[in-house]
Amino acid sequence: MNPISRLLVGLLLFIGVSGMAQNSPKIQIGGGLNYALKLNTSGINGRAYLRLGDHLRAGPEFTKFLKRTHSGSFQNEDHDAFEINFVVHGMLYTSDFAGVYGSGGYSFFSERITKQQTGESSNQTWHGAKLGAGGFLETGPSTFFLEYHYILGGADDHVVTIGYLFGF
Repeated sequence: MNPISRLLVGLLLFIGVSGMAQNSPKIQIGGGLNYALKLNTSGINGRAYLRLGDHLRAGPEFTKFLKRTHSGSFQNEDHDAFEINFVVHGMLYTSDFAGVYGSGGYSFFSERITKQQTGESSNQTWHGAKLGAGGFLETGPSTFFLEYHYILGGADDHVVTIGYLFGF
């Protein structure tokens, strides 16, 4: 392996440590904590994956972001958001206990904005793509992961997630 390849693999491992090593379980269920940079809020994430061979897995993900308040020019607004994704992870590198993957899929994002003074609210929804990468470390049926993804579409945002999956 040339030095540039080693550097890229090392960077991917550093950027993200969720995926499947060579002996991964067929089904993985878990969740994590994430942070959305543009929204400037954290969230709670749940996910389930089905292993599709040695190099692919797919499944749904759901994130509920914590409510946050923004001060507007005339009044404060409460922002409440969630995200639903369906993703496919393609393994870029795997060993018996760790690996790196790329991910892509569909993203649905919804945000409700409520004006505190009047109680008036509005909903915004976006459909888009989710692109990202991550890495994982497996210990028996447990998988610890760190991943980054970018949501393309009206919700354009960068999200970092750290979490845990349990395999069956």
